[in-house]
Amino acid sequence: MRLLHLTVGTVLLLSLPARVKASPAFDAAYRLFEQHHFREAEAALHEVIRAEPSNAPACHTLARAMVGRLQFEKPAKEENDAAAKDVAQWLARATELEPTNAAYLRDFGMSQITGATTLKKGRKILEQALALDPKDPDIHAFLAMIYDGAPWILGGDMDKAAKHRNALQELDPTRLAIDEMNRLLWVDKNYPAAFSRSEVLLKKNPGSALGHYFFGYAACVAKTNLERGLASLKRALELPPLTPTGNSAYNGPFSASPSYIWEKIGEIEGQLGHAEASHAAYTTAVQLDPANYWAAQAIGKIKS
Repeated sequence: MRLLHLTVGTVLLLSLPARVKASPAFDAAYRLFEQHHFREAEAALHEVIRAEPSNAPACHTLARAMVGRLQFEKPAKEENDAAAKDVAQWLARATELEPTNAAYLRDFGMSQITGATTLKKGRKILEQALALDPKDPDIHAFLAMIYDGAPWILGGDMDKAAKHRNALQELDPTRLAIDEMNRLLWVDKNYPAAFSRSEVLLKKNPGSALGHYFFGYAACVAKTNLERGLASLKRALELPPLTPTGNSAYNGPFSASPSYIWEKIGEIEGQLGHAEASHAAYTTAVQLDPANYWAAQAIGKIKS
């Protein structure tokens, strides 16, 4: 299992695009991106931009397609760093074409954070984006992460981090809850607290998809309560799906999607020694999302 909402610069991906200008060619290219056919989407988007050099949504979507491919293919550092520079250039172009588009400015700001020395520059751009759209949950999430993680000398501020987390709680409580669960499981490794949080949600609402997902997620990572965790994940799939609200290129994959729930089912089945069921679950995960890297990798490692 991995932490799916990661730190700046490690995951950049999927979302609902800010589609301002449409064209048949762009619509076709975007469908490829939406289906996670990233290489094909990149090629198609380059053609769109050659024909429509002022198509800002195409520039923005191209950046995300590139990032999606990098996340799935995981190339060597040199190739990854070069591509990250290209991503930043396409985001800069989108922002140049539509300077008051908060989503483009937000992602351009994130692209400028390549290390500790660039935190202030990226944060300043994010604050400008926030002024344009104070209700963008991604901006609040990114600023909370930056203010929380940066040392004082680089502008770290726990009060400001809390302020942005409070805003995120109002705008997207599910995302904040997932971020907090990730912290409990991967940073604090406080498995009892993770299970307790799941139980609180389920006691309040036995039909809580988030509660069932959290219990299965915790069981998978902690490698305990496996049978109940497996049942909870399967129950989560029966309930109305959880959906992301963010639309940033710099979001990681939505970890509560059906594909990633099936991936966790595959992992628990493997922990229980059920190789055939594990293989089937991972296969379903990849069928639902061809860009689910970890499920795809797991399939090749299973001896059914």
